[in-house]
Amino acid sequence: MTYCWTTLGLSLWIGSLAVPIPVHAAETDPVLQALVRETLDRSPDLKRAQLTVASLRERAPQTATLADPTLAVAYQNDGWAIEGFDNPMMSTFFSIMAIQPLPWPGKRQARQQVVAVDVEAAEALLGRIRLDLQAQIRRGYVGLLLAREQRRLVDDQDTLWQQAEAVAKARNAVGQGSQLDLLRAQLERARLAQTKASLAADERTRRTELNRLAGRPFDAVLEPKVALEELPLPDAPADALDQTLSRSPELAAAQVAIRKARLQGDLAQSEKRPDLAVTAGIMPRGFANEPMWQVGLSMTLPVWSGARLDRVATEAQLQAQAGEQAVRELNEVLGQRTRERLDQAQSTREINDLYRKGVLPRSHATVRSALAQYGVGKAPFVSVLEALNGWFADRSAFLGSLAQAHALAIALDQASLDAAPGIPVGAVGGPGSMGGGAGSAGAARTSTSSGATAAAASAPGGGMGGM
Repeated sequence: MTYCWTTLGLSLWIGSLAVPIPVHAAETDPVLQALVRETLDRSPDLKRAQLTVASLRERAPQTATLADPTLAVAYQNDGWAIEGFDNPMMSTFFSIMAIQPLPWPGKRQARQQVVAVDVEAAEALLGRIRLDLQAQIRRGYVGLLLAREQRRLVDDQDTLWQQAEAVAKARNAVGQGSQLDLLRAQLERARLAQTKASLAADERTRRTELNRLAGRPFDAVLEPKVALEELPLPDAPADALDQTLSRSPELAAAQVAIRKARLQGDLAQSEKRPDLAVTAGIMPRGFANEPMWQVGLSMTLPVWSGARLDRVATEAQLQAQAGEQAVRELNEVLGQRTRERLDQAQSTREINDLYRKGVLPRSHATVRSALAQYGVGKAPFVSVLEALNGWFADRSAFLGSLAQAHALAIALDQASLDAAPGIPVGAVGGPGSMGGGAGSAGAARTSTSSGATAAAASAPGGGMGGM
């Protein structure tokens, strides 16, 4: 009969879905490398931070320059009547004086060191912007791959329902089917069309975001050459905490703040020393008389500034102590975040391994068993469809676990103090009980293990924020 051939074709198509999971590619995706490189080259935020660092580098030498000398011209007259310069006994003359202030030795260097540490603080900010941009590109790229794979799953599911609709029509034609099966197949296809439109919009949105970050036109072609399953599954390094502490811009900035406070305290002590001034001048008294000349050395008397500078030194000492507490807190927070991500990465790897070795093979075996039972008349066709939707939900959750593993690795590299954002994406399937996505289907099924069900409910539907 016609429906038997249709069922046989459906069985062969289902068998073709049980492809082995590909081995991860060893090389890095060149498309992703190009995106990261272009983003770092063209990012306005990064360029602004680089210009800020360059401008601060010009500020430190300014504090080491000497103050400008003072040139003074004066006329001195003996009595009210203005006399000439021909009387050698008279003290009438004009003078040219130059005064050069000279800070006490070491003051200029101390001032320069205080300003120079601002460059290091700006460089730490530059490092944070660079790490955030790289993480944003990598997360967006993984999200794009996930959206593409989810859309392919929806296409496969739509093909399934299309063939199920053909089976229902064939059975109705020979009086062995039910109008309900046909209506259900048509309803699920309509629901899948909604999901497909949502996933297509999500894919376009991610392309637009990646193109913007890379400085490309919004509608530029961006087609990854690899699938999500072909990306190398990241391994958590054994020295992840040490790498995080050495990479953290916030920790580097806090350590720079401590150094600056200590240098400010040293500068306050140095400022207590007097400044000097060298004076040189010449005083001509006419052509008939020898000119007079003068050389002098003067210094400031730090009589009133001592108390103020003592408070400046105390303030700097307190700021250094506060900075040490900030460094301690940052070490604790970074340690906590790193351990959280390592624990979650280990859990995600175990869940991913369970999907590969346990859930997906058994889910596919359930589909084949349900189809075999249906072929001999021991099970209704709806059981085959339920098993198939469960298999699609498991595949969707498996892809979500891959994306979660990459998101955790990105968070480790980013060394952020905040919880890492996830990679949310629309679930596969429609809102119905049999066409639902990984979240609804995973929660409804009781045939899978509790761990797999929880992962299916959280991974692809937008629940990866707790990293």
